[in-house]
Amino acid sequence: MELTSDGLSTDKRQILGQIRVFFAQIPLLSWLLGALAAVALEYFIGTPFARTLGLRKAPMLFGFVIMLKKPALIHSALLYFVLIYLLPIGAIARLSAASMNRLAAKLLDFPLMISALIHLAVLYAILHWWSDMSLYRAEVLRYTLIAVLLTLSLNLIIPAMVLAPVLLVLVGAYPWIERYALGRDTGEHHLLDRPRNAPTRTALGVAMVTFYIVLMIGGGNDIIAYNFDLSFNTMIRVLQVLLFVGPVVAFIVTKRLCLSLQRRDRDLLLHGRETGRVLRLPSGEFLEIHEEVDEETRAKIMSKTDHEPLALPEAVDENGVAHPAGRRLKRKSRFSSFFYGQNIPLPSEEEINEAKSHIDHELHDAVEAGSQAAAEIAGQQPQ
Repeated sequence: MELTSDGLSTDKRQILGQIRVFFAQIPLLSWLLGALAAVALEYFIGTPFARTLGLRKAPMLFGFVIMLKKPALIHSALLYFVLIYLLPIGAIARLSAASMNRLAAKLLDFPLMISALIHLAVLYAILHWWSDMSLYRAEVLRYTLIAVLLTLSLNLIIPAMVLAPVLLVLVGAYPWIERYALGRDTGEHHLLDRPRNAPTRTALGVAMVTFYIVLMIGGGNDIIAYNFDLSFNTMIRVLQVLLFVGPVVAFIVTKRLCLSLQRRDRDLLLHGRETGRVLRLPSGEFLEIHEEVDEETRAKIMSKTDHEPLALPEAVDENGVAHPAGRRLKRKSRFSSFFYGQNIPLPSEEEINEAKSHIDHELHDAVEAGSQAAAEIAGQQPQ
């Protein structure tokens, strides 16, 4: 018998590989459907079938209690567990794998919450139906959940061991997230971006800070309610709403402010800086004087890099064959559009030169119209 490097024979390794392939092809939803079918089977024929096997009633905890108390009935309890639970779950999970995999592929087009709710709904139906067959099962399930909640102390576990690591991981992984959105950006970045030039990044940062501030206020809500004579329950409800609504509002407002500042920078390059001087020409026309921005301001504005979001891939090629990675590339394009879809592009050199000529032309026209103030501004003496 030939042995592999891990000490297993070739035959055993092949068997383990087949088992691994068998389980890998079955999604979680198929296992849940199999469990639901097994619970339904026990609900309708559990007790008569148990009496056929020599048991007084259907085992409450999958036959483990019977095996401990009455060793002579171990074979009956095992046979009951295999025929009522093991075989139906395995058979239905395998038969429904193809359809559930198609359903799982369609669920990828929807938010993750939809898939989670479907799985939780099936799990709830399983537990509800299983515990409804006996008060003993209901008590075991109830006290098990209570013991888990009290032992884990979720009010401490979630903020300290779940939420904080998730936030730190997101902050640490953010450069790779933006790199993915840019399509494998390999350029070197040694200078910090102005916050307005990265509106989505800035908005996400403000949203995260808002989320943290609401949590920080919630940590001392009892002291705040006491000192300001506020209703403690009302304050809890307000903070619960702000925890989800506040970051969203902060994200939207911050992103709009960044885009507005980008638009202002573009206007500065094209129309110049407002000097606060308004001239009245001999013809009665009023003219507001602008002047070019200085080189330092221009260099600061022009340091911005405009990124284009990834284009949507073609659904089919020139031969009408569907793109094998079309769905993945479409998701990546939408992800990239979320980061770089809204942007105020910098003006080109031709547009800047044309705007400069327009500013000079307006002042020249005012001088030609006989405005002494315009001539002084232009550095010319009145004729």
